[in-house]
Amino acid sequence: MSPDPPGLMAGDSGGFLLAVDPDFDPEDPDARLDESPGFDGSMRILTSLLWDDWGVLDVMQVQTLSGLWPLAMHHPLTVYTGPVVDVQKEFWTILADLKR
Repeated sequence: MSPDPPGLMAGDSGGFLLAVDPDFDPEDPDARLDESPGFDGSMRILTSLLWDDWGVLDVMQVQTLSGLWPLAMHHPLTVYTGPVVDVQKEFWTILADLKR
């Protein structure tokens, strides 16, 4: 794992695991890829959220990885950190602009 980008807020980084959707098919017209642009069937999830957040959503079949992808795709490391607030998204945009 690479070091965290400098300046990330507390809770926006840490150890993560790579969750993979075994049923993901990019050719499936019902995959709703327009709602989750860039989703490739996998997503990084903070390990601190594994059981308390993502695990419950997955076990209860309330949310899929592709459904959570919009919450991770703007993170500088494309990591799911749970629900985000506007100030986080704005900060991530600033970090992304600094990388360019």
